[in-house]
Amino acid sequence: MLRKNVANRLTPRQMQVAILLVDGISNKQIAHRLKMAENTVETHRSRLMQRLGVKNLAGITRYVVAIEDPISFDDWRLKRG
Repeated sequence: MLRKNVANRLTPRQMQVAILLVDGISNKQIAHRLKMAENTVETHRSRLMQRLGVKNLAGITRYVVAIEDPISFDDWRLKRG
């Protein structure tokens, strides 16, 4: 199933960053919200694109949408526990 395969490609932290990016949150705001350096967010974003084989945020968005319809960071966090 596509959803399971896509979800297994990302670490929980990568999924958090992906969802926040898709929600339109800036790298700086993601860093503050997840208590990490902005450079770390940029690294996660870069590795997300490599792991998913995409070149931009639109590609990340397609994967997030393939996993859940619709999802927000808060919804995802609640599902994860």
